[in-house]
Amino acid sequence: MTTDHLVTRVDHQFSLAWIKNHPQLFSERFAAFVEKHPSDQWNHRVDYSIPGQLIFVADRKPAELAIHVSVGVKWGIVTNAIIGAIEGGSAHWCEQYEYGHTPDAVVNPKKYPLYACEDFWIRGGIVNFKYQNYEDGPEIGTKHLSCNTLAWGLGVMAEKYPRHFGNLIHENDDAETHDVLLQCALFGETIFG
Repeated sequence: MTTDHLVTRVDHQFSLAWIKNHPQLFSERFAAFVEKHPSDQWNHRVDYSIPGQLIFVADRKPAELAIHVSVGVKWGIVTNAIIGAIEGGSAHWCEQYEYGHTPDAVVNPKKYPLYACEDFWIRGGIVNFKYQNYEDGPEIGTKHLSCNTLAWGLGVMAEKYPRHFGNLIHENDDAETHDVLLQCALFGETIFG
């Protein structure tokens, strides 16, 4: 089984300004995306949740019925992993990060970086991560981390990387564990070694 069979979500992001300036190229890229992820195996949707962006999303259709169980992950564990990823674990691929949206009235009594505060994420905070996007040539790609992408990434991590997920929830985590979580939340898999 190849890695392609394990991928459950694929996305391709465009700014609305780029689409306006490149309508023909946009149509071609959409057609190529749908061709690469055929509808007999993938559910397609368009995500407008990030202002000024349009994201094509393809979710793999389930191959078989399964029982899914949920596991609660404490926010302290999640924010610790975010800190670990930003401050070292993901430094080998993350070129820069910046706040995409900072909600008003974030409770931060100890004056930590905002990404270290669960309140930042719960109230809708977004952090943008810039990385070298080798798929599209020498371009810098941007992915957005939010409460929703973190929740999705934890699910991906549990399914695809159970050893790392186990280390995370049992607080036996390290920089590699933190990087795996961040990559799962942003890309749906680990694409950087």
